[in-house]
Amino acid sequence: MSESINKYSKISTSGSKISRAFNGSSQNYSITIDSVSMTSKKSVEEKLRELLFRENSILLKSYCDNLLKKDPQTNQVFSLILFYSSRGKVTQLLCQVGRREIKEAKAGTPLFRGNTPFIRLYSYYLFFYCSDFMNKTTSEVMNETGLNKLSPVEYDDETWVEEFVRYYSLLIIQNANCIPCHQRKIIKSLLCSPSVKDDIIKKKQIFSTLMFLRYLFVPFLKHPYILKSLQKCVSEWIREGEEKDKKQGNTTDIFNELKLSLDHLYDNVVNSPVGFEVGMINLKQQEQSLNELMDILKDNLFTLSSDYSGDFQEIFNLVKGKQEVDTSTNMEFATDELKHWTGSKLEIASQLNCELKFKITELTRENERIKHKISFINNYFL
Repeated sequence: MSESINKYSKISTSGSKISRAFNGSSQNYSITIDSVSMTSKKSVEEKLRELLFRENSILLKSYCDNLLKKDPQTNQVFSLILFYSSRGKVTQLLCQVGRREIKEAKAGTPLFRGNTPFIRLYSYYLFFYCSDFMNKTTSEVMNETGLNKLSPVEYDDETWVEEFVRYYSLLIIQNANCIPCHQRKIIKSLLCSPSVKDDIIKKKQIFSTLMFLRYLFVPFLKHPYILKSLQKCVSEWIREGEEKDKKQGNTTDIFNELKLSLDHLYDNVVNSPVGFEVGMINLKQQEQSLNELMDILKDNLFTLSSDYSGDFQEIFNLVKGKQEVDTSTNMEFATDELKHWTGSKLEIASQLNCELKFKITELTRENERIKHKISFINNYFL
């Protein structure tokens, strides 16, 4: 992952001085105060974090609307992702941008289907941080079946497709635990958006888009016949909603196993505990991303200011007053973030324990219902 990232790419802390004139002397003495929060200026790093990490960030909104909507440069997408991820905030970035797109979407418009700012960021995020599940499912089935070496005529065969789908379904179920916690958190957060949380069809549409159309199915773009068949299967799975018995009874459908694996994956991601989120904090990448992002802001000041709804003077002052990155400032932030992440482990473990208990309770109830059904059938027929 670090190799992929590397391909793309001193603030003084002396403190304020207070001059005092002593009686009987014309000499002024300067006293250095190292920690006077009322008068000390924030570093570029601190100010930019404050502008981007706040809830409903105006700078983030302007950045997405003006730089990421139409044919953005690679560094404009990558530097923003790296700025957040290297500070352990990548889930905050994608959740905030994704929820906004859901909220502002017009009724009846498919979500996350175009090259929106969220999709551009999400695609880079998947490439750098979510390759394991892809490698063990889509890449594996393509290698094992020799798909890349076959012509469309050779795999346009129902028997071959059936074997392909059966193996792919098995890989999806077997490797579901390879989906990283941060990706689970992003998907679950978006599915909890007010406009979709009570609509199972919309939830499954978003899930299938983020997990399949924009992720696992991307390598199949080179094989239109396979991609079209898989997309058709997913569309049927979405329309079937919660009617799982209908799928289980349709033994003639060669995609039946894949639909069942979609059910398993959906339940694994959406209804299961997220688990511990692995931190991505990286001091070197913090420095790199800060310098790159500041250069981007400087080069696009006029564009960003065109419809900026906040006080753009603070952005102007930040960019024009840009200094070299202070390593100690970043180190302090990285240390604080690591302390926070470590300190919250107990709280996360407690939450995880509660979610697991709830899941066990649900499974116990389902088990009892099945027992009652079996008992009823035995009593009825025996």
